[in-house]
Amino acid sequence: MTIDKDPTADGPQTILPHESERRFIADGGLETTLVFHDGIDLPDFAAFPLLDDEDGRAALTRYYRGFQDIAASHGVGLLLDTPTWRASPDWASRLGWSEEPLITINRTAVHFVRDLAGERPHTQSVINGVIGPRGDGYAVGDAMSADDAERYHLLQAEAFAAAGADMITAVTMTYTDEAIGIIQAARQVNLPVAIGFTVETDGRLPSGERLRDATERVDAATGEAPVYFMINCAHPTHFAEQFDDDGPWLERIKAVRANASRLSHAELDEAEELDRGKPAELASDYLKIDEVLPDLRLIGGCCGTDHEHLDALVESIADPLGAGGERKSGGVIPAASKIIHSTRSTPRTSSVTPCSTCSRVLTSRNHASPPSARSSVSQSTTNSTVPADRYFTSRARSQALSHKRSRSASEMPGAGDSSMTF
Repeated sequence: MTIDKDPTADGPQTILPHESERRFIADGGLETTLVFHDGIDLPDFAAFPLLDDEDGRAALTRYYRGFQDIAASHGVGLLLDTPTWRASPDWASRLGWSEEPLITINRTAVHFVRDLAGERPHTQSVINGVIGPRGDGYAVGDAMSADDAERYHLLQAEAFAAAGADMITAVTMTYTDEAIGIIQAARQVNLPVAIGFTVETDGRLPSGERLRDATERVDAATGEAPVYFMINCAHPTHFAEQFDDDGPWLERIKAVRANASRLSHAELDEAEELDRGKPAELASDYLKIDEVLPDLRLIGGCCGTDHEHLDALVESIADPLGAGGERKSGGVIPAASKIIHSTRSTPRTSSVTPCSTCSRVLTSRNHASPPSARSSVSQSTTNSTVPADRYFTSRARSQALSHKRSRSASEMPGAGDSSMTF
C-alpha cells in the first residue's frame, strides 16, 4: 500500500520507548483532566474536535506542556499521544464528522503534537498515534473479527503514517481480535505498534481473557509483532495478581498507564463524588510494579491522573535502567499481589477532581452505542467544525454530565462484568 506521506515528516529514525536507554513517561488522563480540571465538555469523551478550534488547541497545549515540563525536569523521554482515542469512524460519525474531515483531523493531531515536541528539542520525544476501541472501553459489545478490525481501524493508521507518526498504540483494548486487527492495519502502513489492554477488578480483560493468555495469543497470531504490551485504565490493585503468573510473557509488558482510583468500576458508577485517588500511593504501587516486571520502560496515567500524579510517579522510580538500557538485576521478588495489596487504604475523594471510570462515561442511554458500519461516516454531510461553545462549559455541568453517563452506562447490556468488587 502506498501512503501519501507528508514530506515535512521525514527525519532520522526515532528511538522508541522500548529501545531507549532512559525511562519514558506518557501523559495522564487527558479527557478527565480536560473535563474536570478545565471545565470542558467532551461529548462521547472525544478530545479530537478540540484540534479544530483555537481555544481547544490552547487547552490541549496547556495540558501537554505540563508533561513536557515533567519530562524535562527529570531527564526522561516523553511519549506524546495524539488526542485521537475517539477519532475513529463510528464515534466520529456520531459527532457529525464525515470521512475526509476525519482523515484530516487525524493527520492534524500528529502535526500538532510534533510541533509541541519541536519546542523541546532537548527532550527525547516519540510521536504516538492513539487508536481506541470501536465500542465501549470497558465492555466488548459487538466483537469484530481481526480482519474486520483491520478494515475499521485502517483509516486512522493510514492518517498517522501519512502525517509522520513514529508509532501507533492501541489503547483500552477489551478483547484480542480487535488488537490483532489493529496490528494488521499498522503493518499495512509500516508503523511499529504497541497494544494496551484494560482489565476488570479481577485482572481479566472484559472478554474474560487473562492478561497472560491475551498477550500470548496476540503474539502467536502476529509473530510477536507488537513492540510491547501495556496495561491501562485500571488500578494496580486490579491486575497485580496477574503478575504472579510468572513466565516470558511478563517481559512483553513494558508499559503501565493506570487509573488513579482503587474503586471498582461498579463502585465508581455509584459514587456521589469523583475519586482522584492519592498520587503518592499510586506512585508507591508503580514502584512495586517496577520491581516485578522485568522490563518496564514506559509509565503514565489514565483516568483521574494528572500532572501531579505523573510527577510523583517519576519521583518514585529513580535510576530505573542500567548501562546500555538494561534493567538492573535484583533478588527474589515477592508476589506482586502481596507487595501491592499490602498498601491498600481508603481512597480520597473530591467533588472537583477527575473520575477514574474512563469508558464508563462514554456511552449511556442518552448517548446510544456507535453505529457498527464504517460506511456511516462517508454518508455524513455535517460540517466538521465544532463551535467552541459546544464543549466549553462550567465545571459543574461537566461533572453532572459525567455522573449521568457513568450511572446509565452501568445499566447497559454487557456491563455486568464490571460489577465485581476487589
